[in-house]
Amino acid sequence: MSEYRYYEFQAIERPLDDAARKALRAMSTRARITASSFTNTYEWGNFWGSPQDLMARWERRKDEEAGASNQRLAAAKRQGEGAWEQIERDIERRNASGYTSAMKTLQDLGILARMKGDAAAFAGRIARLRQAHSRKTGFIARLKDIAT
Repeated sequence: MSEYRYYEFQAIERPLDDAARKALRAMSTRARITASSFTNTYEWGNFWGSPQDLMARWERRKDEEAGASNQRLAAAKRQGEGAWEQIERDIERRNASGYTSAMKTLQDLGILARMKGDAAAFAGRIARLRQAHSRKTGFIARLKDIAT
C-alpha cells in the first residue's frame, strides 16, 4: 500500500513562463500546472523529482534572472536618452519583435524611473508615446501593461 502525498508549489513573484511549465511537466505528467502553480497528489506512486532539488533549481534560476535584469538596467541607464531613441526605432519596425523589444526597454526604464523617484516624468513619456503611435494598435495594446 502506498502513502498519500500532496505537492503544491505557488509562483509568488511572477507567473511561470512556458519554459518553466515545460520543465515542471517533465517532472510529472499528471500534475496540474498553471501560470501560478504546480499541484499534484500521489496515491500509487511518487514524484519523479525531488522537492528540495526543484526549489534549489528555481532559486538558481531566480538568481540568474536577477543578474541578467541588473545588467539590462545598467545598460539602459548608460544609454540614457539613447534608450528612448532605440524604443522609437523598435516601434517604427511595426512588427511583433520590434514591439517586444520596445516593451522590454520600457519596462527597464520604468524600473529605473521608480528607483530615481521619477515616475511622473516616465508616465509623461509613456503618454507621449501613446499619443504619437496611437494608430499602431499592436503597440498600444502592449503599452497598457507598462506600469507608470
